[in-house]
Amino acid sequence: MENDPGTMRFEQSVLAPIEQVFKALSNGTVLREWFCDYATTDPRPGGRIYLAWNEGYYMAGHFKEIEAPFRMIFSWYGKGEPGVTEVGIELSAADGKVMVHLEQSGLGDGPEWDAMRSEVNKGWGESLQNLASTLETGEDLRFVSRPMLGITFSDFSPELAAKHGIPVSQGLRLDEPVPGLGAAKAGLRSGDVIVGMDNRPIVDFASLVAAIQPHKAGDRIDVTIYRGMEKLTLWMELSRRVLPEIPATPQALADQIRPVYLEQDQELRALFANVDETSAHHSPGTEEWSAFEVLAHLIHTERGYQNFIQEVVGSQEPQYDDFGGNLHARNRATVQSYGSLAAMLDELQRAGSETVLLIGGLPADFPMRKSTYWRFALSALQAPYHFRAHLEQIKSALGSS
Repeated sequence: MENDPGTMRFEQSVLAPIEQVFKALSNGTVLREWFCDYATTDPRPGGRIYLAWNEGYYMAGHFKEIEAPFRMIFSWYGKGEPGVTEVGIELSAADGKVMVHLEQSGLGDGPEWDAMRSEVNKGWGESLQNLASTLETGEDLRFVSRPMLGITFSDFSPELAAKHGIPVSQGLRLDEPVPGLGAAKAGLRSGDVIVGMDNRPIVDFASLVAAIQPHKAGDRIDVTIYRGMEKLTLWMELSRRVLPEIPATPQALADQIRPVYLEQDQELRALFANVDETSAHHSPGTEEWSAFEVLAHLIHTERGYQNFIQEVVGSQEPQYDDFGGNLHARNRATVQSYGSLAAMLDELQRAGSETVLLIGGLPADFPMRKSTYWRFALSALQAPYHFRAHLEQIKSALGSS
């Protein structure tokens, strides 16, 4: 790397088509697969570029020049930085590989610029390596090296806090710790609300990711929770992430997850085999879901997953500021619309079958977009923690009737 006082230069070789590399540098969805946690772009002269990271850093700028698939220039003004800089990227292809030539220019003098130089050097160095990894193998090194907590989350609101006697209204409420992983071993339980981790406040999922991002598997960190009115601090050892083997084709992926959906359908039908509809309508308490309403939520989840698949394949995924919660009225409306347990179980089964067929019918060249296919397939192969947590919720609702 050769630098002049106002410019820092970087190079990275990538074994991928030049069009894929250019898209990874300019498309908001693909930028999130290797570079940042949030991105929105309008890749044309004068168009916006906005990037953000869970740690709290963000930048804003606009494209000054762009010539697909060879070059782009955009302005860069980051949080807390002393001034606006400029990022220029040129791509050149030869012998089946692409050389990425990147420079960030306009860096000034003084201690505040020295601090920025350090961040620029570390940030682009690590990120361009990850660009090569995601496009060549699919693996996002940030995710591969990130430890696991082994938790899934449930709704949390001031109303739920008051109902369960929790004296805070911000935090992450646990659905069910995953057996054998760090959270369960540390003693966390369903219904616990995480409010702190690694001496940082936890108010949403982004703050939790930021808290564990600097750590590796085997590290021990403090976790502060509320269990009802009681505030506890526990020590958790971060678990090593075990990655499944990714099937080579969408059809092979569909074949692998089909038995999971069949097993879930069989479990639900066995659970409801001798349940009358009055018991299934019973709600354990105000704003608590009945067994019927949990089924409605599972139907909504499957529909939402199908929308996600379409967005991933189209490289246009929406992003939200936070989780907006589950609308109770939507569950009730679905229950009223289908009217019977048999109809809702059949609809959930059909939705699952449709998901499997959708995955199996994805474009044959989808796996060639290695970063996107790897991320998508990895999510599809995760153990059905969400289903398991709601299966227990159904049992609890039926048991209270």
